[in-house]
Amino acid sequence: MKFQTFLFCGMVLLAFSACQSDPADGGEVLQANPDRAEETVEGPSEDFYSYLKHSEDFRAVNKDTDLLLGRWNKWLVMPWRYKWPKLTLELAREMREAGINGGEIQAADTRSAEIFERAGIQFYIGHSAGKGDLYLRKKHRHRDHRRKRNRPVCLLAESTRKRLWQRVGGTVSSIRTFENRVAYALDDEISWSSFTSPSKWDNSAESIAGFKRWLVERYGSEANVARQWGEDHDKFTQRLATPDDFQHLYGREFRRWNLSAWVDAISYMDSQLMNTVGELVDFSNELDPVTPAGFVGGQAPAAYGGYNYAKVMPKVQFLESYDIGCSMEIIRSFNREHIPVVQTGFAEPDSSEGMWLYWYYLAHGNRGVIPWAAGWFNDEADKRRRLSYGEYLRELERISRLIIGAEWVHDGVAIYYSHPSIQIGWFIDSELHGKTWINRSSSLNDRLATSIATAWAWTKLLEDHRLQYNWVSYRDAVLKGIDPQEYPLLVLPAVFGLSDAEVVALRRYVRDGGTLIADHQVGLFDHHGKGRSGGALDDLFGITKHPPAAPGRLFGGRSLTEFNPERYYKKRFLDAADEIRETCRRSRGYVVAERELGTFIENDFGDGRAILLNVSVVEYLNRRQEDFEKAVVSAQPIMDHVLRSQVRSRVSLNVGENAPRMAEVTYWRNDGRIYCFVVKNPLVFAKTSEAGDTYGSAHELLPLTIRFEGAVRDLVNERTGTEHGDTDSFTVEWKSDEAVVFSFLEHSLSG
Repeated sequence: MKFQTFLFCGMVLLAFSACQSDPADGGEVLQANPDRAEETVEGPSEDFYSYLKHSEDFRAVNKDTDLLLGRWNKWLVMPWRYKWPKLTLELAREMREAGINGGEIQAADTRSAEIFERAGIQFYIGHSAGKGDLYLRKKHRHRDHRRKRNRPVCLLAESTRKRLWQRVGGTVSSIRTFENRVAYALDDEISWSSFTSPSKWDNSAESIAGFKRWLVERYGSEANVARQWGEDHDKFTQRLATPDDFQHLYGREFRRWNLSAWVDAISYMDSQLMNTVGELVDFSNELDPVTPAGFVGGQAPAAYGGYNYAKVMPKVQFLESYDIGCSMEIIRSFNREHIPVVQTGFAEPDSSEGMWLYWYYLAHGNRGVIPWAAGWFNDEADKRRRLSYGEYLRELERISRLIIGAEWVHDGVAIYYSHPSIQIGWFIDSELHGKTWINRSSSLNDRLATSIATAWAWTKLLEDHRLQYNWVSYRDAVLKGIDPQEYPLLVLPAVFGLSDAEVVALRRYVRDGGTLIADHQVGLFDHHGKGRSGGALDDLFGITKHPPAAPGRLFGGRSLTEFNPERYYKKRFLDAADEIRETCRRSRGYVVAERELGTFIENDFGDGRAILLNVSVVEYLNRRQEDFEKAVVSAQPIMDHVLRSQVRSRVSLNVGENAPRMAEVTYWRNDGRIYCFVVKNPLVFAKTSEAGDTYGSAHELLPLTIRFEGAVRDLVNERTGTEHGDTDSFTVEWKSDEAVVFSFLEHSLSG
């Protein structure tokens, strides 16, 4: 069995190119000839292409269609039974009558499994690997590591691995005979730290040995690691680097920074956790090959905790993740094999917010919801209320079957997912914390991270203009390239760090006709956090001399970022930047990032165009909440560049003479038809333990008119069954906390 063999979380040994010296300042901006876009410009430290292609870090577990689309073929409502009566067959049948068609059991709870089976309720199995290894209990969590540095549980220790494999083996062996099982969740809110809060590493002997092997296999030799890291190489291979080791960099120009030892350390810990998850999923499949496995309680894309979604998604067959930092849209974009993805919900199903949440996540391809169902079915009055859910929840189940296994339809827009930029951005954001960085908790980061705010701003801006998109990972960009025929527009949101291999891929994309729009500080570092003398894509933008990015030259001149997380640590990015914005330069109404660099810089390159805005798009979110119509007008300078890329919305929405506020249209292709959902599109600040705040959701009854660019054929209102035939518009009564759902023949879709 696998637990009997010690496996470090490393990669297959790769062949690397000969070593040469790097420029002392981190490397000059590479000059690309658009006619030579196939050239290899990766520096001597590593063969990044081979790492991405062959590494164990990206090896995918089984993604067989029958496994992922088998018994889980409908929307499931799976309440977490907190403060419930004891589960009985009578209670389970009442759940089923109320439209609750799913449930959750703990590990090897065969009693609950048998009750659900008899009641016809499907269920997932929580904590299949126990709790305390992949998730640290409170008594094991600590952030003050002055006395204790090691993670209390080392995932590479033979005793830990044996315990994990035994727990999974026991759970699966107990449950695999029940036909209504739909997935195994290894654990909840897993992390190599605690959620995405920072910690000072696992410096156990096993992890340090694994880290050294990982480095050599990634870089090719210790000499290459030393060349990338610099003078402190020996120290940081004896213990993992922390932000304490780089506090002196905050006063220097970015080109003098070198965060490589720290970025590599957290990248290794990401791999250590997710490779362990992947191995446990493989083991679960060996025992039960027809039931997917994964985990629940996923976190925002972040520097700490393990949530590099380019590494997460290959390792799981089932996932529930809090929708923080656009995690849901990133997961959807990377979920090509249709693994079952669900969402946590805290609102009551019959409340306005609860109804919206269920329809919204169904419209985005989720396969269910796990309600935080505190005290449901506790008394007779409560029970009667629950039973009224039935018709509504059964309609969700019916509609969900239309798009299970369907293909998402985008509008030609790609958003670039750069996890190294999220890591580098975390360090930049932490400048004002100084040596108290250890207290930058996951909840604070969720509210104030540049990467999270920027991701929300771009996605809401596009959705408000009826444009759909996919996130494209740095791995796919390097290995597959980005096709400008599929994606005429590529958006780079706060992409601070780019490898040379990514630079080649992005140049090729623009050369071949794509339009690239970046907001600010693009490629000022490589993907390890080593500063460059200028932006890696400066030649794409036509920039011949890049003023150094440094303290005093960014945003308001008082800090490196537009948020002050120390002063506004209890607030969110919607209002936390007010003080800094007062001292910022502005261009066309938006805050300028690099004060000494121009704005809205546009340049033709090959057959395409590249635009560097050099402004932050985050302020769009503030305006969106204050006055939606004015926000849309204020976005015109940015949208002019978006629309010039030839992307366009397929439909327009109107309520009377005006467009509805914060509304979105999603599209799915299935069996020759296009299925469309119209849903409200508020900004939600999700939390991990309670309902978050929703900005922009309201219950309204609206006469919605939907117009197409041209006539579509055989249009059907899927909720009412009304047939509209061939038409270029129709009007429907829209309950804005639910969804309008309609379909038409695929070949009549324009665009």
